[in-house]
Amino acid sequence: LLRYLALRTLADQRLPVFLELKTVSEADFKHARNNLADLLFEKVIADVLHLQEEEHYRFKEYFFARLAVGQVAIFLDGLDEVTGTNFFPELCTAVGKFASSNYRNNRLVISTRPYALQARLEGLKEMEIASLTHGPIEEFLGHYYGDDDTTRRFLRNLRRNRSLRELCRVPF
Repeated sequence: LLRYLALRTLADQRLPVFLELKTVSEADFKHARNNLADLLFEKVIADVLHLQEEEHYRFKEYFFARLAVGQVAIFLDGLDEVTGTNFFPELCTAVGKFASSNYRNNRLVISTRPYALQARLEGLKEMEIASLTHGPIEEFLGHYYGDDDTTRRFLRNLRRNRSLRELCRVPF
């Protein structure tokens, strides 16, 4: 879902920045001086693009300029997946500082399992993803799996309102 949302932000002319938090190590976080903005730049942009020194400086300047004017959409995926790390409390603090800093006008979306956090992150709204209804499920299956026998059989079962347990018996 977050990857999809990140892609959609291109239409808003925002720079999408997607970070799967389970890929962040304690060394990465310390290298970024426990600063979310620095972590985002280093882990998502500099590491991926393998920037030379001069390019690193120019891209960092560009990234922070976009942050300063609120033109970045940040997607942090799986906060609950790093709760057991030594740097988790500091990461939550960094997220909170970012959300209340001069960068607060950027979009910040964080995914986590419900109740995975012991405390709420200050200044952020909490939302829950609703369950899929029949219409979106049919649209999803048609888009990703096409019109084949298995998909049609699954959709027939879905339309008959069978329980999820029964639906899962349809082999894919």
